[in-house]
Amino acid sequence: MVTETSRKAYKELNEDGVCKTQKEKIMRVINIHYNTHGKGLSNREIANLTNFEINAVSGRVNDLKKDGLIELSGKKKDVDTHKDVQVVIPVDNVDAMQKDAEGKIKLLLTMYGYKDIAFKTHNNIPNERSLTIGYFKPMKEDDIIKISNNTHNMLEEMSVWDDDAGRKYWYIIKEQEL
Repeated sequence: MVTETSRKAYKELNEDGVCKTQKEKIMRVINIHYNTHGKGLSNREIANLTNFEINAVSGRVNDLKKDGLIELSGKKKDVDTHKDVQVVIPVDNVDAMQKDAEGKIKLLLTMYGYKDIAFKTHNNIPNERSLTIGYFKPMKEDDIIKISNNTHNMLEEMSVWDDDAGRKYWYIIKEQEL
């Protein structure tokens, strides 16, 4: 069963216009639910959370499976029909769409001459990711702007002084609204 807290979170996402397409909204719902509850969703649950018709949900879920963004993860009893239904989860704990965005960022940074590009979960929050260059090296400001212009992500520069290594830099990845 989906909690009222989950419904509010999904509603806020929809009202804020964070997701632009049905597929994106469904992927977000699946990711949020999985990261919050550690469980998959059935098509009917997705339809209830997104207010999409069940046939639209079924089609988009099939698309997301073909795209390799979600996978089947067992079955559970449908609360309405009491029949066993399949549930889906993200391919892993990192949002698959974020992985795609990180691939684009890495490609651009490689083209700009950066090496040893690493992505990681930031502050142990599943959907908050950051990147480092080498051993916390800085990026050129122009390259940060180019990343923003060529992807749907902004890089927020963070730094700290380390007495042994000097200034260390890392970049928090933030998704831009379209």
